[in-house]
Amino acid sequence: MIKIAHCMTSLAGGVGKVVMNYFDNMPTNEYEVHIVTQATKSDEYLEMYISRGYHIHVVPSKKNGVCKNLRAMYRIFKDEEIDIVHCHMTATNFFPLLAAKLAGVKVRISHSHLAEKKNVLEGVLCLFAKFIATDRFACGQEAGEAIFEKSSFTIIQNAIDLKKYEYNKSVREYERKTLGLTNSKVICHVGRFTNQKNHAFLIDIFDVLYHEDTSYKLILIGDGELLENIRTVVKNRGLSSNVLFMGLIDDVNRKLQASDVFILPSRFEGLCLAAIEAQAAGVPCRFSGTVDRRTKINSNVAFVDWFDVVNWKESIKEAFLEARIIDQEKLMKAGFDIITESVKLDAFYKSSLKRR
Repeated sequence: MIKIAHCMTSLAGGVGKVVMNYFDNMPTNEYEVHIVTQATKSDEYLEMYISRGYHIHVVPSKKNGVCKNLRAMYRIFKDEEIDIVHCHMTATNFFPLLAAKLAGVKVRISHSHLAEKKNVLEGVLCLFAKFIATDRFACGQEAGEAIFEKSSFTIIQNAIDLKKYEYNKSVREYERKTLGLTNSKVICHVGRFTNQKNHAFLIDIFDVLYHEDTSYKLILIGDGELLENIRTVVKNRGLSSNVLFMGLIDDVNRKLQASDVFILPSRFEGLCLAAIEAQAAGVPCRFSGTVDRRTKINSNVAFVDWFDVVNWKESIKEAFLEARIIDQEKLMKAGFDIITESVKLDAFYKSSLKRR
């Protein structure tokens, strides 16, 4: 079996879901999957990983000592005889890559998932990581250029099971009835409660919409360190009856069926998995101008370039007038079908080992 270690900052968010999406569609009897992380903040993700037979390794945080962090990863890669180390920590990929090189790992992949601007230290780490890695991946063009700059890299799409997200009228009606949304105008957002996802601004937008029309409802899917802060803001503004906190759920596809509009007001973003899922469900979307423009596949997607509540409010109201897109052909052609893309990644892993 090929022993592969996926290195992540924590067990949560889109990165963890991308890994599961791919390995759910790859030969399970040919890979032994190890997850190396600094924290298991999500019990839901931990359970999903364990149920799939993944080996979980928790290493000391770099904040508690870089040497401890490197030593722990080195021991895992060496003792487990890891063949491939695939790093998903973007600007801090340098650390697991260095440990992997010292441990003699043949294939070392640096994968960028964010198009975030780098500070000086992150820029230096990205430069070093670029030369330690044997291969460079990115979820999109802007995410790749953010840490690899002019160096070459391969785009690995945040692919999904498109059939799972196909529009289904009966599912939509069932979910809306179950959630008490039958006569509501439903806005959805999927993402971790972090500064990046900009939930505070999202609530500002929804507050204005709600005071114009109380039939608006907001579905928030995800968890994170700012979750309780946002709950408090929602409560203090008297919006609790119209905002549904769903937590981490494994049926996002069904909640997207129930939704009328999907919004993503991120401060920065690569090619977001949730944005692809929303388009696979055909939902009209509004993304911030910081999101990679290549994220737009469907025609009912628009970008709002300024973090201005009025502009967002008007754009969202326009989105409610747009038709849902049922055809997924454009998404398939753009490379977001997990069935096709997992075959490509499987072939890459195997051929990369043969080359070295």
